Amino acid sequence: ALITDAGTPCISDPGYALVRDARLAGVEVVPIPGASALLAFLAGAGLPSDRFQFVGFPPRKGGQRRTDVEAWLRYPGTTVSYESPKRIVALLEDVAAVNPMARVCVGRELTKKFEEFVVGSAKEVLAALGSREQIKGEIVLGVVGEVRDAAQDDVVAWLDGLLAAGVRTKDAASLVAERLGYPRRDAYQLALSLRENGREGRD
Repeated sequence: ALITDAGTPCISDPGYALVRDARLAGVEVVPIPGASALLAFLAGAGLPSDRFQFVGFPPRKGGQRRTDVEAWLRYPGTTVSYESPKRIVALLEDVAAVNPMARVCVGRELTKKFEEFVVGSAKEVLAALGSREQIKGEIVLGVVGEVRDAAQDDVVAWLDGLLAAGVRTKDAASLVAERLGYPRRDAYQLALSLRENGREGRD
């Protein structure tokens, strides 16, 4: 028997190697459903679950981790990963650096006494967790990839030009919302995202 006290065996742990070898040896393998942090997270996070990918633990090295995060944010769905409480802030910093407005959820200690879900933009969740002296427990991170439609592409193009010309962030958002019939709040959030990624617009 293969058992574990840390969730379902063979999900991001070396148990698969034992199952593989057992099957190669002709041993019958019978899975018995149990607790799964991945499925519990998707059920409680409120992120899109009609299409998702599970990537296990991300790389520890910053460069490779940033490359992975960039791929997550191009994925047309939710990416779920596990992470150490000691590295979750660094991972959130990478997500926020690529897209501070990306929709994110961190699940901590799922199904346990101190269960917690922290939901918001990457910037908001980073601020919430980054201000803590210590983070404990098992961590699950969900990141929603950015899927732009044609209308949003037009809004981004307009905002990009206005911010590059030095127009105030709020003014650029108001102008684009009025001219293109786009929600003012959404236009402002896009403008903030562009400004934080290098544009010269002012508050």
